Amino acid sequence: MTSRSGQMASLLANQQCWARTGADPGRPHYGPGSLKDRCFSFLLTEISADNVCVTLELAHSYTAEKIYERCFRFINGNAVDVLKASNFPDLCKECVDRVLTSDDLNADELEVYNALIRWADGSCARTRQCPTDKTCREVLGSLLFCVRFAIMDVDEFTHKLSMKDVLSLEEKVVLY
Repeated sequence: MTSRSGQMASLLANQQCWARTGADPGRPHYGPGSLKDRCFSFLLTEISADNVCVTLELAHSYTAEKIYERCFRFINGNAVDVLKASNFPDLCKECVDRVLTSDDLNADELEVYNALIRWADGSCARTRQCPTDKTCREVLGSLLFCVRFAIMDVDEFTHKLSMKDVLSLEEKVVLY
């Protein structure tokens, strides 16, 4: 993330913290509402695979629909880089679901699967759980089936996914 876009994201996160603590950032003595708009505007001019997840999460938190949709357009066109971004695992479950269920997501299923595993590992770390295959599966729940296993390459499935216990034996048999 660039230094300036990082500062803007931090500013928005601080404003979000004020909102959670009962302060109203829209009131003049906590900062003008247009400050939020300016921050989002700046973040969108600096949008990249490295910062789009932060911007998406902030737009989701603030219910800034136009920003939220703009982030999704960027993600769909740059999915491979976004799914590999260091902050992808920081997205909330709802945003991950929305990203991965997009019909316009320009990524193959192995990349989607790997991103989900990274997201589950991050979720386990945040809740201080050991990121085993079993706990990852529990954390993922229905998100695991955002991966369209049926269209995966058989060799990729066999050599990369079937060796793990994220999918049950029954699921592996049904899928291939």
